[in-house]
Amino acid sequence: MKTLGIIGFGAFSELMVQYLKPYFKVMVSSHRDVSRKVATFGIAQVSIEQVASCDIVIIGVVVEYFEDILKQIKGHVKPGVLIIDVASVKMKPASLMEKYLPAHVEILATHPLFGPQSARNGIDGSKIVLCPIRTKSSVKVKNFLEDELKLDVLIRTPKEHDEAMAYVLSLTHFIGRAVNEMDIPFTHLNTQTYKHLLSIKELIGKDSFELFKSIQNDNPYAKKVRQDFLKKIIKLEDKLVK
Repeated sequence: MKTLGIIGFGAFSELMVQYLKPYFKVMVSSHRDVSRKVATFGIAQVSIEQVASCDIVIIGVVVEYFEDILKQIKGHVKPGVLIIDVASVKMKPASLMEKYLPAHVEILATHPLFGPQSARNGIDGSKIVLCPIRTKSSVKVKNFLEDELKLDVLIRTPKEHDEAMAYVLSLTHFIGRAVNEMDIPFTHLNTQTYKHLLSIKELIGKDSFELFKSIQNDNPYAKKVRQDFLKKIIKLEDKLVK
């Protein structure tokens, strides 16, 4: 059985362990002591050097800490290892992995378009984006994700991904975060449309602010989409008061 190491143990890493443990010998590295928590999954917390020496390494930290992690592991990864990231943006992580990781490793950027909240009832049919950077394993990974995990796999370049996510993710999270900050109330007079708005609040409101910042600041296309949206809001308000 191949070894698979995960760097970082947040909510999404927990989800990954749940689905990947049947297929790999999984181990986790974290700057926090999560040994008791990971033990409930039947796995161990180990050093980042031990994780880096696995057959497959998944970097599960926000982009803010991504460069530091790459600097720590670059001297410990073995030839042929597959390095995967799961960040919500792709151009920046892909560029950093190419910059810091040695030529003897494979690099695959990914973005699972689901999380712990949306995957509460399972991940069957959920989408995941693969951005092959420097790898011969993308077909093998695609087949595993489709056949074993029943995911809908989409192949894109990092640029194509980030352009789309500026709307799909950055704009949605911007609106959702604003609604969450307003703390819009539940009411028995809910319409179906308002229920959707409450659902967005519930899903996005539980995400960390670090993730929100990364989605907004690390996607080079997000700022323009965000500014366009704000301009339209102001124009709508102006129309109402004229």
